[in-house]
Formats: sequence, structure tokens, C-alpha cells
Amino acid sequence: MTNSMEGFSHHREPEGIMSSMFELFRKAKPFEPLYFACVERARAPWFYLHAGIPDEIAGRFELVALHVSIMIHELERRGFRDYGYGITEIMYKDFDRSLREYGVGDLSVGKKVRGMAEAFFGRAKAYGQAIEGQDDGIWCEALHRNLFRDDDQVKQEHLAIMAQYAVALLAALRSLDDGDFGKDFAMPLVAPFEDSSRS
Repeated sequence: MTNSMEGFSHHREPEGIMSSMFELFRKAKPFEPLYFACVERARAPWFYLHAGIPDEIAGRFELVALHVSIMIHELERRGFRDYGYGITEIMYKDFDRSLREYGVGDLSVGKKVRGMAEAFFGRAKAYGQAIEGQDDGIWCEALHRNLFRDDDQVKQEHLAIMAQYAVALLAALRSLDDGDFGKDFAMPLVAPFEDSSRS
């Protein structure tokens, strides 16, 4: 199965009955298809070739964080409160697995994943504020601070194109029916990503 960094979960591994309960909960809801749809889109070459995202671990993490944040915000807007927990648990497991594939030792994995989890929630908050603000300027600020990691050399055209993409993706998700967020979920194609991917 595709993972976020060719392999990346802070995962607080539940024990005993809690583990069984989470597994039943997970299997009853399409958390994995929704999460891995975010991962698949985040790995699309378009972001690295046309939007100035560095094709490295940090860049891939930031794109996963952006897509998962937008996804969870939309699901929670619809009242699917449990989806945020379920998707992030899958994401943390993926982080854990990917770090191990990159050779991070057992003693360091937990600490690194906790750091990634904290980073994700900071980004989710920033992107949530951008979504609520409904303003391209707020989006550009949030993307510059997080996706581009305060890089003073980032091109304004890249900020603009990613802000346009984020707003378009959110609008596309909002146009879907509740039933579309199931096991066969496919991330919508939106401009400018769609235009470039078809060229």
C-alpha cells in the first residue's frame, strides 16, 4: 500500500480491549481510503515540478498535512466528528512505518512521530483558520509559514498557485455528497492541478 513518505504515525498503540475496539471502529469507517487518497495526491509530481515544493521528506510531509487538514475540516463540517480521530490514527501509523523504513531506530521513532504529530496539529489549526477566513491572503500566509516553512526565497507565484489549489480542492470536496466519502473515495481533480496533469 502506498505510504506518505514512500514509506512515514505517532501511533499510541492501544492495548488489549482498546486495541480491539479501535480495529472494529476503523474497519467500520473508510479511514484508510480517505487518508491514502490524501497521500496519493500529495505524491503527485505536479507539486514538485510546478508549485515549488521540495521533493524531499519535509516537502512530502507538508503536502500530506495540507491535504489531511482540508479533508478533516470538511468531514467535521459535515458532522463526521469521529473521522478526524480515525484518519489521524491511520496517519500516525503511517508515519511510524515510514520512519522505520528510513532506518530510524526503535528508540527514536516514538519521539520523532510525536514531533510530527505536534507539527501536524499546528498546521491543521493554521489551515482551519484559512478555511474559515475565506481569504486568499490568509491562505498565502498559512502556506508560506507551513507548507513553505517560512522560506524567504519562495516565489509568489508558487504561493498563489497553492492557495488557488487549496481553495479549489475545498470547494470540490464541499460539492460531494456524504456518500462519496467512502471506501471508493477519489480525490477530486481541480485547477490548476487538473490543467497541468492533463497537459
